Parts: sequence; structure tokens; C-alpha cells
Amino acid sequence: MPFSFVHNDQQINDPLEIANKFCEYFTNVGPSLAEKLPTSTIPPDFYLKKRMFESIFLKPVSVNELRDIANSFKLGKACGFEEIKIDDVKLNMDSIAGPLCHIIN
Repeated sequence: MPFSFVHNDQQINDPLEIANKFCEYFTNVGPSLAEKLPTSTIPPDFYLKKRMFESIFLKPVSVNELRDIANSFKLGKACGFEEIKIDDVKLNMDSIAGPLCHIIN
């Protein structure tokens, strides 16, 4: 990883200043890009050609169902992008099943 950073043709070596410049950039990139977008009088739903008036209902999940699903996973499998090991999930399912059930539902 580099220990310096070039901003506006100026080399920055202080880690705190580098972090602040990155923070400043990523804080402002969205609003800066949004300012460049042309304004429109057309409402966003105009572009939705096919309107969907039906809805979907999913049956709430139960704590026991979550436990059964977690117990069906094989141990020792690779983590996902969130780097949570399934072994840890299974070990702690009794503690997290209630809150996880609430979040899912």
C-alpha cells in the first residue's frame, strides 16, 4: 500500500491528511455528480411502462425455521463477502435467532 498520495499535484505523506482527502472525495462525489445531471420535468414513473398493481406476500419466518435452516448448512464452508463463518452462525444461533427473525420479517 502506498504511503503517499498526490492531490492537486501536491504529494501528501501524512496518513491523517490522506484519510481526510479520501473522506472529502467520497463525501462529495455523489452531490458533485448529481449537480451535473440535467433537470427534467418528466416524473420518474413516466419511464415505468408496465405498471404492477399486484403485491406479494411472504409468510413470516419463525425462529425454529431459522434454526432448522442454519442446522442444514455444512460446517467449514468458505465465508461470503461479509466474512461471517457459517460455523459461527450455527454456534450462536440460539442467541441471534430472535433478532435475526425480527430483521427478516
